[in-house]
Amino acid sequence: MAYLPFAVIAGVPRSWEDDPEAVFKRAKREKKDMLILFTGTKWNNICKIFDREVVDNRYFRELAEKNFIVLYFDFGLDAKVSAKDAYIRNKCKEYYNVTVFPTVLVTDPNGKTRTVFRSYRSGSAGEFLSELAKYCKYKSDKFMRKFGDNNKKRRGQ
Repeated sequence: MAYLPFAVIAGVPRSWEDDPEAVFKRAKREKKDMLILFTGTKWNNICKIFDREVVDNRYFRELAEKNFIVLYFDFGLDAKVSAKDAYIRNKCKEYYNVTVFPTVLVTDPNGKTRTVFRSYRSGSAGEFLSELAKYCKYKSDKFMRKFGDNNKKRRGQ
């Protein structure tokens, strides 16, 4: 399978991949959970907002890089992917029952779903990050100061 390093796409970290086979192998080898993002930033306004508020957020990137092997699928209308890659993307979308964009999944190293985040509500990046952090082993002190206290307030602690 061909894989496009995301260094060519502005704003998306170099270590994120769109080759499921490579990501699944790496996750198993490193015994690391996967974070799978299904988005449509070229045509879906909610995805554009999610990209701006979450994907571009330094705390999200820190959590993603430290805790997961990231698989990133952008179903943009003008995405230049081969027929084979489009087929694989659609099979992954079908397998994980992705019906709305954006959808973010956390899976174990074998691809078994731990949690699914469907769609996004503008302005809820902190909520999303706090929920995602529940599946993260490594969190920075800066992250905990920014989002950890918010969790305590919501839980009434």
